[in-house]
Amino acid sequence: MKTRLRCLIISLLTLGLMLSVTPVAFAGSDAPAAGRKLVALTFDDGPGEYADDILDTLQRHNAKGTFFLLGHKVRTNPDQVRRMAAEGHQIGNHTESHPHLTECSDAAIQQEVKETAQAITKVTGLTGTGDTGFYLRPPFGSYSDRVAAAAHVPVIWCTVDTGDWKYRSARHLVHYFGEQIQDGDIVILHETVESTVRGLDALLTKLEERDFQMVTVEELLKQRGITPKPGEILFGAREESCVRQFPNTGVLGGATLLRRLLVLGFPPAKVQ
Repeated sequence: MKTRLRCLIISLLTLGLMLSVTPVAFAGSDAPAAGRKLVALTFDDGPGEYADDILDTLQRHNAKGTFFLLGHKVRTNPDQVRRMAAEGHQIGNHTESHPHLTECSDAAIQQEVKETAQAITKVTGLTGTGDTGFYLRPPFGSYSDRVAAAAHVPVIWCTVDTGDWKYRSARHLVHYFGEQIQDGDIVILHETVESTVRGLDALLTKLEERDFQMVTVEELLKQRGITPKPGEILFGAREESCVRQFPNTGVLGGATLLRRLLVLGFPPAKVQ
C-alpha cells in the first residue's frame, strides 16, 4: 500500500512539473502554426493617409506586417504609429528624410537613423527590436557594408520587390505577386500607393489560399533560426537563397552570388 501511494505521489508530482514547463498555445495566439508557409509583408514610406486602411485589412485577415516609417511622418501621425504597435505589427526605421544613404557620410547616416528611432520611441515607448535597435530599410535600396556599419542596426532589404510604386496596379499586385511569393520571402510594398491599398485584401486572400501566414520580419527570421545582428544586411529566409551578407566581408551566407542573382532576381549589395 505504501509503495503504491509513493508511486502515485511521484506520478502526480511529475505530471505537475511537466505541466508547469510545457508552453501553452492560447486561443487566438498569433504564433505561426507548425508547417505553414511564412511571408513577411513590409510597408515603406508611412505613416500616411492609407495607414488605417492597411491596418484594417491586416486585422480582418489576422495578419501581421512590418512598417518601415519615416521620422518626420511619425511625428505628424503619432496615432497611426501607436495603433501599429498596439496591434502587434513591427515598426522599423526608414530614415528621417528618405535620402540615398550610400551618398551620405557616416555621421549623416547615424543622424538619419537616430532621429527616426527617437521619434518612434517618443510615440510608442519602444526602444528597438529584440536586442538591437529598430531594423532599417534603406530608401531606394541604397545600402552597402559601410551604410550598415554606420547605422549599427540590422539592415533589411527583400527577396521580392513588388515595384508597386511603378506599376500602380492592384491587379498586377494580386495576380502576379500573389503567385510568385515563396515561403520565407520578405516583400516590399509601399503604404503610400493607393493601388496597393486596393489590392491588399485580395493579395492576403490569395496567400491564405496558398497556406501562407503573414508575420513580421522579426518573427519570420526567428522561426527560421536567424538572429539579426547590428551592421548585418538581410534579404529573407528562403531555404534555397542567401539570407544575409556579413558586414565588412562581402561574404554571402546560404548561396553563391550567382545563385542569388538567378534565384532572387536582383543585384548584389552595393559596395562602397
